[in-house]
Amino acid sequence: MKKTQSGIFWKDVALVALVLIVIAESAALAFFLGPILPNLGKHTINVLVIGTPSENVMSLLETENYRIAGVNVTAVLADAQVTEETLSKADIVIMQGEEYCDRTLDAYASVPWDNFRKIKFIIIGNACSQSHSSNIAGWSALIYMSRQPEGIAGVIRYLSVASMPMKSTEWNGKFIVDAQDHEILNGIVNFEYSGRVWLFDRAHKGFVLASLSEGVPDMESQITGRYSSTPAIVNVNIGFGSTVYFAFDPSTTSRNMFLNTLLYLSNK
Repeated sequence: MKKTQSGIFWKDVALVALVLIVIAESAALAFFLGPILPNLGKHTINVLVIGTPSENVMSLLETENYRIAGVNVTAVLADAQVTEETLSKADIVIMQGEEYCDRTLDAYASVPWDNFRKIKFIIIGNACSQSHSSNIAGWSALIYMSRQPEGIAGVIRYLSVASMPMKSTEWNGKFIVDAQDHEILNGIVNFEYSGRVWLFDRAHKGFVLASLSEGVPDMESQITGRYSSTPAIVNVNIGFGSTVYFAFDPSTTSRNMFLNTLLYLSNK
């Protein structure tokens, strides 16, 4: 009788241990796939990369987590290679590493309306902040072109005028989450940041999601030197357009933050 009870006892212990292992593994899986799970089974997110993206950006876009989330890189092109067709196939355009992008603007203006209105942008650093075109008074670090089905209604909506080359600096400070409830910053907390940062005028119409503080003075305070912060992430939503601007390379910090950005824009 005692032997039988002992056998039952150890079977119960083994069963409990198995259940605990399953729970632990499920929790770990939920932690890593948390940002992805709500998007499983949804449409593919076609991403076009324009410019010369960093190795970190491309590495993230090719990871398993991004693939499971539906991220599909359709092409990586220099500005001169961009066509209406490549833009039309994109849900999200990532711009990085190429300051001038005249061809992208021309192609974007000619994209069929049904495709035009669905394209969202992620702009990193000084990407597409300049143009050789005499018809453009100055590119914005946060690009959005207002257009109606019958043609261009307004060439550029200025959100942060960059009529002169944007400045950058090596930054040693802290990344501060300003919009804690925003989807892009889901699960992101303040952290120390050291690396290259692009500085731009605060006179934009975007919503600052995060800032970098305790570094060198920003552009607004170059004369007085009293301030020591600059926008790190800015989101702009105008009409059908939606743009997220990063003043730094987001792939060098949190992989979830960059994925959150893609998922956020894909649902706009």
